[in-house]
Amino acid sequence: QSTWGPLNMSRCFSKRKRALRRAAVVCGRKWRGQKHKHRILDDNVSTAVENGVQSTRQSVVVDTAGSETVAQQFAHCCSHSIPMVIQNNMLSDDMSEIFSFPWDYLKHMCGNTEVEVSVATTKTFSGDVDQHTLSSMPLSNFLDYAQKQQQHQQPLEGGTSCVSKPMHLYLAQCPIWTEEEIYTPSPLAAILPFMPTPDILKQYQDSMYQINLWFSVGGTESTLHYDANQNLLHVITGSKRVRLYPPADGRLFRPNSIVGLSPNHSPMKMEELLLLTNHNGFEVEIYAGEMLFIPEGWWHQVTSAGPVTIAVNYWWRGIDLKILVQQCDSKLDLYIARRVLQRLTEEEKQRRVEPTSESLSVTNDLNDWMQKGDFESLFKLFLTGDDENILMLLKVLSWENIRSVLSFAIQSNPNHLASRLSSLSGRVVERLTRLFEEDLIHPPIYETLFSVLDDRAALVKSWLAKQKKFGEECFQTVIRSITTSD
Repeated sequence: QSTWGPLNMSRCFSKRKRALRRAAVVCGRKWRGQKHKHRILDDNVSTAVENGVQSTRQSVVVDTAGSETVAQQFAHCCSHSIPMVIQNNMLSDDMSEIFSFPWDYLKHMCGNTEVEVSVATTKTFSGDVDQHTLSSMPLSNFLDYAQKQQQHQQPLEGGTSCVSKPMHLYLAQCPIWTEEEIYTPSPLAAILPFMPTPDILKQYQDSMYQINLWFSVGGTESTLHYDANQNLLHVITGSKRVRLYPPADGRLFRPNSIVGLSPNHSPMKMEELLLLTNHNGFEVEIYAGEMLFIPEGWWHQVTSAGPVTIAVNYWWRGIDLKILVQQCDSKLDLYIARRVLQRLTEEEKQRRVEPTSESLSVTNDLNDWMQKGDFESLFKLFLTGDDENILMLLKVLSWENIRSVLSFAIQSNPNHLASRLSSLSGRVVERLTRLFEEDLIHPPIYETLFSVLDDRAALVKSWLAKQKKFGEECFQTVIRSITTSD
């Protein structure tokens, strides 16, 4: 596990105390370590600074099973954007059985399910899409690797180079349930009936958004980020060390552009975070059977202990922004501003990817070609048409017909297709990738589409750059609409 690192202790103590008081943490565990410990007792909040680590625990011990006190305190924390740790939350018998080593029940129920696993030779897994290394495999294969990891108690070696490196695998954010479940079955939907919703979440059941499994092998670290939903993290096996920073600290972290693919992440390296001194952050460690509430907008970095750590998290919709502003004063101003600008930019992007009236002239031709199954003419339009014609083609054709056109192009003229994919504008790339995200057919068409390329990585990098540039143009339009009267 990584350490929090030395903090500058010369900061005003009252400022630190105010910041730490925001974290209402319910626990009964003794403080870790005895060296260099200083404790403050104020408003029932115990604060310790040990070995240069700020941590916070409330001195009340609560049994969460059916406790109205905890439910009320949890509701208060949710509505006032206050992190909260809940201890003594016993796992149900079903959950204990499903996630008990060597995970035979999990293999039995979902072993043949294909899952996307992040693979790396370092512990850090970035939130940037273009930096992910994903490998699709049956869940049983992943669990077999995790079983070997658990038995060896250290990262296993992998790779084909002369010098093998320890491998870290992370089954991250694998859906157990989503609100779109009726349209897209979640990979791990089979285990949902055996996972009762925590009592404290029943009051938010109508706004539940997604339930995910996080299965870390070899020890992993996330990059610093925030979530756009309320988040309850429940550790099942192992432990997680979580660094939490209030939304107002976001100005310190150089967040990614809000027009990029990971606007809720910071590119800051761990060593940079450890050098920060003028922040209001703190750290908590969550063990098996404990839960951590992370309010939406709170920056957090998570380190999962090796050899194996398993957790489930619950996302639900946050409170209306107007209520947040009224109840939380200025604590969430930066987060709210980013969310509003991001939403306005998305609306501008959506407006721009719609074809204008100038392209209506090709609609009759498109309908005629579709009725005749004339994919050659449709592909020719894709090859030679301008943005407006291509956007109209993508709008008028059903997704099934678009797949047919692209499949025809792959078979008949892959070289021209590859050339055209490289020359598409950011506006068309944005529209096309949105369609790819809606593709529910396996295998997805973009996998087949990219197979015609000599250098897939180069095209992906080019498309990401074009999308970002297109997003920046939309963002600047939004800013001008806000700051000028023209």
